[in-house]
Amino acid sequence: MLRSAQMLLAQTVRAHYKGRSWRPPHSIARRRQDPFVRSVLTWFADFPSSTDCFYSLHNMVAAGIKYDRLPGEWYGPGAACLVVRDLVHMHERHQQQANSLGKEICHKMFRVYVASQGAIYRDAIENLVATEAKARMAEEKSKKKKESSPAHPLDVAWDEELIESIQGAAGEMEWDTSLLLLIPVRLGLKSFNEDYVKSVANTFSMPQSVGVLGGRPRSARWFYGASSDGEKIFGLDPHTVQHAPQRRTARVNGKPSSLVELSEDYVRSVHTTYSEVLSLQKMDPTIALGFYCRDRKDMEDLFASIQKWKDDHPNAPELFSIADTAPDYSSNAVSSAMNDMMLSSMSLQDFDDDQASDGDEFVML
Repeated sequence: MLRSAQMLLAQTVRAHYKGRSWRPPHSIARRRQDPFVRSVLTWFADFPSSTDCFYSLHNMVAAGIKYDRLPGEWYGPGAACLVVRDLVHMHERHQQQANSLGKEICHKMFRVYVASQGAIYRDAIENLVATEAKARMAEEKSKKKKESSPAHPLDVAWDEELIESIQGAAGEMEWDTSLLLLIPVRLGLKSFNEDYVKSVANTFSMPQSVGVLGGRPRSARWFYGASSDGEKIFGLDPHTVQHAPQRRTARVNGKPSSLVELSEDYVRSVHTTYSEVLSLQKMDPTIALGFYCRDRKDMEDLFASIQKWKDDHPNAPELFSIADTAPDYSSNAVSSAMNDMMLSSMSLQDFDDDQASDGDEFVML
């Protein structure tokens, strides 16, 4: 499952940095010289490192310990999604540190949102991908307060003017970077529910799709496409045993450093011409859907495509839900407790009043 998650993540990295139409150079020699290919092969090389091999199997296993997965234990799609999220966040922190040291990063890494319980909340996505805009708003608000305080603490117009200056005319926060949306779902109890077959197959037709994590029990796959009727699903099998890449010592900026050896064998090992064809109905019911959204418009187009599918197929069960805001369970609990206390108080008061006026009418039954 971790290897399959690497495939999905590599596909997203490719779409993020190069676009979907990009293809690697045909010859192995030119691939080894391509800067993007070299970066990606270093990021996914199997070495424990927090400075270059961010998505190595070693780092994935180390991240899984946080979610009670010991080395050698089975991973489900949901746990693999959480591991991907944490490692991408580690990569972004490394880029920020590089920027602080004067090493300019031309294209920032995307961020990962894992939709737990099959529910997507727009406000949670905004909090994830618009952190810099929110920070600028807080800074501008503090700066504006020093320059000219509002006429009244409840001056709404003053706050609205500040929000509009940060959000722009559309009233929307600017995204800091792109988004990888991962949605773990369970579509059946012990076997895949046939009612979901066409709905899952339809997700591959969306331009934002970066595939599905799934497979059969104890045999994970990364699926990249399916037939429209859902009878066939196409994937890659990560169970081929290959030699890990080697490291070599070199001088970088005059200092000795250890680099990943991008040999011809290693470059060849990351490509395959053999795909696997399975029946969707024979898949394990636990899967994870992946979507890459370059910007807000891309995300809204994705949600519009999903809604159109629902409208055109009203009898098909939905794979996941989309809501504007996440429910505040703590607020509901406090509100419920307050209501119970008020009702209890009112009942006691009514009982006391009735007992004082009509005490003779009560009969013990």
